[in-house]
Amino acid sequence: MNTPSTNLTILHDTQEWSTDIEGEIGEIRVDGRRLDDIHDLSQKVRQSNMYIVEVTKRIKTMAYIATALAVMAVAFTGYIGGWLARNHEQISETMDTTGSRFSQRIIQIQKTNGTYAQKLTELGWRWEDGKWQQIVNTAPNASK
Repeated sequence: MNTPSTNLTILHDTQEWSTDIEGEIGEIRVDGRRLDDIHDLSQKVRQSNMYIVEVTKRIKTMAYIATALAVMAVAFTGYIGGWLARNHEQISETMDTTGSRFSQRIIQIQKTNGTYAQKLTELGWRWEDGKWQQIVNTAPNASK
């Protein structure tokens, strides 16, 4: 029967020695800890490093997106500010025209309201307590 042979090399401080071992190695301990435990721990550290690298990439991507959005917001705000500055006179003129149009319309409505109020008064109505009320005629009726 052929048994496998393994060469084990150990480095301690500055000395190194090798040993040939026949058969399977069941377990190796370093400072009382199984070598498999150390290997598992190194695998976990490697996986967590990969996770950290992935998270770092995501954070960088989000930072680039946020920077791009900030630049676009500043550019958009600058464009609007420039447009307002270039069209200031036209905006002011339009606002003044609109104001005078509304003023004329308000004056027209006030005149119309005055006319209607005079007509209603002539018909026996008067404005009292925030509403129009009909005036009751208390004078005796003229005989026929």
